[in-house]
Amino acid sequence: MVVALCLLGFAGCSEEEEMPVKDELGKTVLRVALGPKDIVLDDEGDVEKYVKTLHIVGIDQNNAKGIDAEVNLTEAEIREEGNGDKYAEFTIKEIPAGVYTLYSVANASNDLDWQTKLTSTTVAAYTSGEQPNLFLMSAIDNARIDPNNSNNGATIELKRTVAKIGVGTITMNGEEKTPTDYKIDVLGKLYSTYPLFEATNTSTGSEDINKTSTNAPVYLSESNGPVNVTLTVTIDGKEYTGTLADGEEDIVLKRNNYYALNGTIDAQSQCLLLNISVAPWEIVSLSPTYE
Repeated sequence: MVVALCLLGFAGCSEEEEMPVKDELGKTVLRVALGPKDIVLDDEGDVEKYVKTLHIVGIDQNNAKGIDAEVNLTEAEIREEGNGDKYAEFTIKEIPAGVYTLYSVANASNDLDWQTKLTSTTVAAYTSGEQPNLFLMSAIDNARIDPNNSNNGATIELKRTVAKIGVGTITMNGEEKTPTDYKIDVLGKLYSTYPLFEATNTSTGSEDINKTSTNAPVYLSESNGPVNVTLTVTIDGKEYTGTLADGEEDIVLKRNNYYALNGTIDAQSQCLLLNISVAPWEIVSLSPTYE
């Protein structure tokens, strides 16, 4: 999801002025987009969209931590623009001037030790296939904090650290059908560990995966090469099975992507012919973008 940081306070300065000294402090307002297709702040809704906390750590050019804030979004102030866009808004104060690498994590534990874990943290491969209680999301970006310039800011796009495999469209005799039951089987290898932050690119090892999910999507971490996926659907009391195997159509799982299994049931052979569509697993549309 997209989080826009807009720096407030202090009068503007000319382009000729130098960066303020280190001990000058500013504040920044974080705005999190809300709405029907965006994130939700209560766990009674779609858990795939639920964000409870946002933890932001900013490391400056001297490898010093200048930002370390964990925010409970349920305590944020809700604002609505004239165009109908809604935001959860909160303020982080007393940020030293500097150029920062921002490490932003949603739904994380509070043990993000920047010196020993943050820049090299890996998360264990998610291999249960089941829906987690909270989806861990992360982003890495850069920001310039200048208390004398009210136009500073950064746009942060959070991404889930897992991929989703689900059922797309099933057709039979040219008519779209809704399965009364379905089963997804996934076979292959996942990375044993891969980075919490995508840009660090430190995936290692491999772990065998053989998981089955009934009447629910499969959630898995990134794969170490192609995986085989089998879909079984029940329509009008009959079962139909199709497989996408390695060599037929490569399915390499990447974080924050949604893999939709689409099928056509051949009336003569009674086979389920599968294809797959891959798209970013997006839930946030922030307009306008504040930069």
